[in-house]
Amino acid sequence: MSTWLELLLRDASADEVEAHRTALLADGSSTDVEAEARRALQLSALLRERAHRAAELAALSEMAGRLTSVRNLPELLTDVARLARQLLRTDVAYLALLDGDVLRIKYFDGRLGPAFREIELSITAGLAGRIVSTGLPSWTADYLADPSFEHAPVADELAGNEQLRGILGVPLHAQGSTFGVLFVSDRAARPFADHEVSLLAGLAGHAAVAVENARLFDAERRAAEELRASASGVARAIVLHERLTEAAVRGGGPAAVVQALSEVLDVAVQLVDADDRPLVGTDDVSERPSQHFAGGQRRAVVLPGAPPVVLCPVVAAEDYLGCLIVRGGGVADEAEVRLLERGALGIALSLVQERALDDAAARSQGELLAALVEGGEPGVLDKRAAAMRVDLRRPHVVVVVEPHDPTCRAACAEIARRAGGLAVDRGSRTVVLVPAPTSLTPLADLGTAGVSAAVTGAAALPAAYDEASRCLRALLALGRRGTVGGAAALGLYRFLLAPGGVDEGAEFVRRTVGPLLDHDAAKGTDLAPTLEEYLAGGRQHSATAERLHIHPNTLYQRLNRITAVLGDAWREPDPALDLLLALRLHRLSAAL
Repeated sequence: MSTWLELLLRDASADEVEAHRTALLADGSSTDVEAEARRALQLSALLRERAHRAAELAALSEMAGRLTSVRNLPELLTDVARLARQLLRTDVAYLALLDGDVLRIKYFDGRLGPAFREIELSITAGLAGRIVSTGLPSWTADYLADPSFEHAPVADELAGNEQLRGILGVPLHAQGSTFGVLFVSDRAARPFADHEVSLLAGLAGHAAVAVENARLFDAERRAAEELRASASGVARAIVLHERLTEAAVRGGGPAAVVQALSEVLDVAVQLVDADDRPLVGTDDVSERPSQHFAGGQRRAVVLPGAPPVVLCPVVAAEDYLGCLIVRGGGVADEAEVRLLERGALGIALSLVQERALDDAAARSQGELLAALVEGGEPGVLDKRAAAMRVDLRRPHVVVVVEPHDPTCRAACAEIARRAGGLAVDRGSRTVVLVPAPTSLTPLADLGTAGVSAAVTGAAALPAAYDEASRCLRALLALGRRGTVGGAAALGLYRFLLAPGGVDEGAEFVRRTVGPLLDHDAAKGTDLAPTLEEYLAGGRQHSATAERLHIHPNTLYQRLNRITAVLGDAWREPDPALDLLLALRLHRLSAAL
């Protein structure tokens, strides 16, 4: 028969101990069988409890080892909830982390409803408030029925919906402060023993260390990534600086800078001017960047979309010169935008340099053309023109333009540039010198232009300028707005531009309508303009009166006075034609 000690050594069950007690009583071998049996049962229970706790501690140690190997914070916190539920054999486990002045439930394990996620718990009320305020574990056997703490409505509603009763919570500490609470809960009333509280607190301690390590690891990883990105950004900035310097030294202009940006950023870059006209890159400018910078905004703008579009203004002082456009390619982050802005500065310097050179060239060309049309030493002027690649040995024409459109001056400059000529503004008009023949058709919609005959050499240009000027004045006097042409454009009036033509015209005018002009001068009347309008309008009384803004009777009175001055013959067809021609010549002579 086995002894009590043998039974305990082989971890006999309670039934085996009871069978041994019955057998000893039947043999009558001992008077202390009942006492020995009780001691054996107590010792067996104690040994079993210690073995269970040893198993729990071993499991806790194993769990702690697993937690130290997890570096992803969300994954780590999910594992903590799962291990807590396994360790204490509860229905659910969850973590509430401090978020400002509330605890937010974010990680849990067990069967819970969707409303459980992102629930906010008060840090001043309820079981969670007690744990946060004291920094100590706390539990309740039946949460809703426990009056020992102030209940929070949100927590009570949550416990009621999920039927949570027995709840144990332990704080999560790091660097001397509480950053969350680890809870386990059963859906039945359950008191928690001290060793269970210690067990969960031990897991919470290991979890807090693991969480802090994961946070430090994550911070270190982010710092390393930022350092690598910063190093990469510095390297690219150095490359871009070298490329910009090379472009500036070689005079590559904005196109070279845009190419350098495209290669450094590894994305297509487009440059447009201040009016959204493409300068470098694709012709598509659907973003209309000038509208984004019309209010004085001078920093890059990221337009949301798939992919996003970055607009980086090109600015010199306060002048908006244009914009760099990048569509997609991952250039919306700050480092990429800074590189783009650096490139925009290089383009601004290049554009300002080009503008200064263009202005200097325009001033030199303007001074030369002014000297050519005003007259000077022909030999010197020919050499100055040749130095600007204007060969006056070739036939050239002088064009004097009266602009009717704001873009007319720019069009004149472009025609001169393309033809290898010169252009300059003189007062309200523009003077152009271009080789013959050069198409001047684009000017017809922008202004009226008088054109000289083709001449060669600097010595002939002052007379050509005078001819073009007189031709322009004649065209304007005849009301031929928008006409571009020389003497031929004047029709039968072109003889006025010939030598002596003005004198001959004046003699014809004096012989034909001299008395009428003298009458107007002496009496202060408007008979000559009335007669011209009447004859030009086909002798239509009502229409003429309407154009002159006078009553028909007034017109009849004026015609009668004209008859009194010129006689009845003016009404005949041939004299009437001479009169109309003489009146127009008079007006043209005044203009010339």
